Amino acid sequence: MALRPPGLRPRNPAGPAGPSAASSSLSLPSSSLAPRLPAVLAVVVTHDGRRWLGECLRSIDRQIYPVMDVVVVDDCSPAGPGEAPLQSVAGAALGRRRHTVLRTPSTFGFGGAVNWALDRLRPDAELLLFIHDDVALDPDSVELMVRRMCLDPGTAIVGPKVVSWDEPALLEEVGWSTDRFGHGYHGLEEGERDSGQRDRAREVFHVTSTCMLVRRTVFYRLNGWDTKMRAFCEDLDLCWRARLAGHSVEVAPAARVRHVAALTHRFRRVPWGPTRYLLRRNRFRAVAKNSSAVRLLWLVPQLLLLALVEMAGYLVVRQPRAALQVLGALGWNLAALPSILPARRRAQRARKISDGSLRRFTVPASIRMRSFVARRSDRFEGAWGHRMRAVLTGARTPVRIGSRVLPAVALIGLLMALGLRDSLLAPPVSVGELLPFPEGATTMFQAFAQRGSGLGPTGVAPPALLILGVFPVLALGAAALAQKLLVVCLGLTAAVGAYRLTAAWAAEGRAGRFGAYAAALAYTIGPVGYAGLRAGRLGALVFGAAAPYVVGALVRLCGVPLPPRGAPSRSAPVPREMAGIALGCGVSAAFVPASLVLYAVVWSIAVLSGVLLGEGRAAGSRSRPVEVAAAVGGIAAGWGLLLPWSAAWLSPGEPLFRLLEGPASLTYRAAFSGQGAASVLLADLPAGASLMGPTLVIGGVAAVAVTRGPQRKLALFLWACLGAIGLTVALWASGWAPPLVASPVEGGVLAALAWAVLTGLAVGGALEGLSQTGRRAIAAAALLTLLAAFAAASVAPPLVRGAYSPGTVQPKAVGPVDDIAALLGSQVKREGAGKILWVGGQAELGPSLLHPPGYLRLTGAQGPVLSDVFPSGGAGRRVARLVASVEAGGTDRAGRDLAPWDVRFIVVAGSGDAGGDRVGAWLSQRDLAVVRAEPEYLLLANAGVPPGPRP
Repeated sequence: MALRPPGLRPRNPAGPAGPSAASSSLSLPSSSLAPRLPAVLAVVVTHDGRRWLGECLRSIDRQIYPVMDVVVVDDCSPAGPGEAPLQSVAGAALGRRRHTVLRTPSTFGFGGAVNWALDRLRPDAELLLFIHDDVALDPDSVELMVRRMCLDPGTAIVGPKVVSWDEPALLEEVGWSTDRFGHGYHGLEEGERDSGQRDRAREVFHVTSTCMLVRRTVFYRLNGWDTKMRAFCEDLDLCWRARLAGHSVEVAPAARVRHVAALTHRFRRVPWGPTRYLLRRNRFRAVAKNSSAVRLLWLVPQLLLLALVEMAGYLVVRQPRAALQVLGALGWNLAALPSILPARRRAQRARKISDGSLRRFTVPASIRMRSFVARRSDRFEGAWGHRMRAVLTGARTPVRIGSRVLPAVALIGLLMALGLRDSLLAPPVSVGELLPFPEGATTMFQAFAQRGSGLGPTGVAPPALLILGVFPVLALGAAALAQKLLVVCLGLTAAVGAYRLTAAWAAEGRAGRFGAYAAALAYTIGPVGYAGLRAGRLGALVFGAAAPYVVGALVRLCGVPLPPRGAPSRSAPVPREMAGIALGCGVSAAFVPASLVLYAVVWSIAVLSGVLLGEGRAAGSRSRPVEVAAAVGGIAAGWGLLLPWSAAWLSPGEPLFRLLEGPASLTYRAAFSGQGAASVLLADLPAGASLMGPTLVIGGVAAVAVTRGPQRKLALFLWACLGAIGLTVALWASGWAPPLVASPVEGGVLAALAWAVLTGLAVGGALEGLSQTGRRAIAAAALLTLLAAFAAASVAPPLVRGAYSPGTVQPKAVGPVDDIAALLGSQVKREGAGKILWVGGQAELGPSLLHPPGYLRLTGAQGPVLSDVFPSGGAGRRVARLVASVEAGGTDRAGRDLAPWDVRFIVVAGSGDAGGDRVGAWLSQRDLAVVRAEPEYLLLANAGVPPGPRP
């Protein structure tokens, strides 16, 4: 609702709603403001608020500020039985003030009602005071706010200190900050009492419409309130627009008002929807209107992602209606684009300052996250409290498997924090494939979009860049936090997958549940988790996180006999199972392409087990050929999700080509030296815990002995999988077949999953046996004791030592990365400082498919980051040929030849005889200057590239 320009004098409607002329002749308490008092028009908006309106108007009437008129706007309140006319209420309360009463034709909301009233009155008062009907002002509040306004002509909006209506010593707000997403932050502690500690007048990002003094000229230039918002966040939007126009917003804590907060406490109904929905939709609208175009480019994806995370959280705590409200807020803004775009143009045309100028009023990331957690904790407690009370009182409440996983996640999260404490509390690690994330929330997405990684642009960007790019966004651009978030999320995802897989197969009741806990623990901190973390095997960790979900869907589709008690709940439509397989296969193959082959092996064994061990299908059940074909289609669809990158796997320099041909394949084959079927069947992985293997073997053998019926058939199926994987590894190790994975850690992922589930079945079966009598109970107790002893002996020492931290597979060699970064300092760190070419065997813990063998790496000035770990062709091959020419003595102008790739520094490894020859070849280059020479490395500066950013 647009506002018309104001007239020279107030134009009040005639009739009984007109002003009380007699009030102008009454004497008011004197004011200390001099020499001229600016006129104030107080606008009170009421909607279904008669219980507080009388006190509100009387507090306005008692103000010591003399030059103030009042307009009461009834926002089409419903008529209550026996209520006096609003004119009578206003006349009785405002005996000393000129006033008028208006009623809107329909319910507009606070901002809409104010705009409507001012459009009719067209006042010429210098200052406008907007007040809610559930507010009571101290007698000197208006004068103190006007005084604050008059101190600085640039101040456009002033707000008071707001305290509780019933308990005035309790603070509610003293000005607000905000974050980049528009979330408000008042900085008060829970239940903070007013002892004068917040009485310093200061500039803030915004004040609330509870009570707000605004310059009339600024208000009209801003086109008033945004009437589309109706309720909530309209004050944030108005203050934001005033700030963009170059004005300041201040709080005058000496002015105090009491506030009921009727909407927040649900003392009255909001007619436009739930509070959660209105808050989010209006906040999204304010951000879309007032953020600059450049800021919106990276802010909108983060807003969408955070909204998705919030919806997922509501679904976890079983509040689907709340998730729908967040989704509805997004949809409303999408539908409201025709009104957002003109409003945005008006706000941006009035802009006089940049977004960076407002940064001092925004909340840092740490405070924002702490506030977010605090706001959500009570909601989580409310959602789950009734379930906990039901459990404690013995009431039976149906609980799904998903809710049982929380104790397992909490336990495994605690153990992960213990085992990873050295890396979680340290700067980002640089081990194997686990490199630091580049700075910036969207840098990984940019690397994917620009098809650039490692040694230059590739023909097809690896989709893993897109997958990994989610974590910097979740970490709000904090690179160090993103790496830790990646490791923790992969571990917890693997734990949840192993739990759900085992819970669906294990014994019924508590025995099966504790068996699922044991499986989740064995899988997460077992061979793959232990070796993968210590050696920095990112591919193995991602493969391990996705494998339980894919294997579970394959088994359900391919006819492996499952416990009949779980069949109805697990029966899912074939398309849904197929989609789950496709997604899991796509994520796995983005890091380990041959995982699709290993999944196909599991599929073939599952089909065979369904034929040999199955008991037939019930009449009317799904067709076996359709399900088997759907499983194959899911694996194929996983490959299709990675197109066009997956179509180039066999091209020169691409993943499968390096495994099958070329000098790199010899390095991968050498990694399987000493491995074989016995390694798989004994749960033995390189760098694995010494006693973890025997623990899993005991559990696997016991699973066949202590289980019955479908559980035993499942145990036989898992043993068949172990045999097939062992045979495959034996073929790779003997040279009869080229290895399709880069290391035994990746090849042992599915074997580790099978061992973990077998251990879970054994624990569940043994716990069931304890309920029996005689020899079976004694054998079950002995088995559980043996498993517990071996598990404690294998897991406790590395956890206590913190040996799960990446890089602890062997004593970490001190490389040149940190030394060079410290040496070059700001010269390398500043933007446009070029790139660093690393030549020679950079320390790496074994072969990797993501980072192929070789001794070349081209990184940014900040050193190796995660986007550099992926192989590249094109420019990479040309740089490799140039380096080979240098070391063969074919050129003495390496600096000139490297200039097109903006190579500013070259780091040459100098250990060993080959390293000495290499160093000599690089020292002979005439356009390279020696910066530092150490026994381990040589640092050269490219004199052929001019300083500063390349044009």
